[in-house]
Amino acid sequence: GSSRATSCLTGVTIILHHLRRMVDVQQELRRKRGDRNEGGEKTSYDDREKHCYDVVIFCLNILTNVVEMAAFNGARKQIFDLMLPSEAGKISSSMSWLASWLTGQTASYRDTVMKSFGDGGESNSLSADGADKPRDLKKEEEENLVTAGNGFILLAYLMKDDGEAEGVADELTCRIRRTILSEMPTDEEGREVGVTLMIKTLKAFCNFCSWSMGPLSVAVITPVLKLIMDLEKMTPERVEASACT
Repeated sequence: GSSRATSCLTGVTIILHHLRRMVDVQQELRRKRGDRNEGGEKTSYDDREKHCYDVVIFCLNILTNVVEMAAFNGARKQIFDLMLPSEAGKISSSMSWLASWLTGQTASYRDTVMKSFGDGGESNSLSADGADKPRDLKKEEEENLVTAGNGFILLAYLMKDDGEAEGVADELTCRIRRTILSEMPTDEEGREVGVTLMIKTLKAFCNFCSWSMGPLSVAVITPVLKLIMDLEKMTPERVEASACT
């Protein structure tokens, strides 16, 4: 009933705040690790980073499950309206922060993935068109790809409007799309390529899941492939045509 929905939406706020806190801790641990000499020894930082990574993925998956469930249709609006504080004292909308942070997870391999269709087989490599050989992902890049993949799944569900017809999205969906895409990169001519980045990152994510999980990956990949098809319908022209005024 309504009390169950209210409880779930309150949980969304708690999870988003916890996710933001875990990301801040994770970034600080990585900075500290970068300041240390590379000795190859396992330290307490490694264990804490792994814990943060696991919690981040868990939070993203819980948020995706809530957004995906039609019974909790207020979750999209709550995420859109929620403002999140950071340890630095800055306050930003949760949706803007999610899009910006997740885009940052692709930074080190973005150029390569944008030149690749991301569907060249099962591996932990990214193969750019015309490259002599694929570039293997480093461990941290693998974690960033999995984080971006899970996060872009969440963003894709937020951007979806199942009732959309004739290319006209409702006002909330339109505002969500504009907010998310405004935090993503543009090409040399200033055109938005956020949807393309999401699609290609998700394809690379599917390849990585196939390589790392084998047959078990089917349960993960199948719904992602459907999301990719939904994203492919969100051409820049269509998103712009449905933009709120």
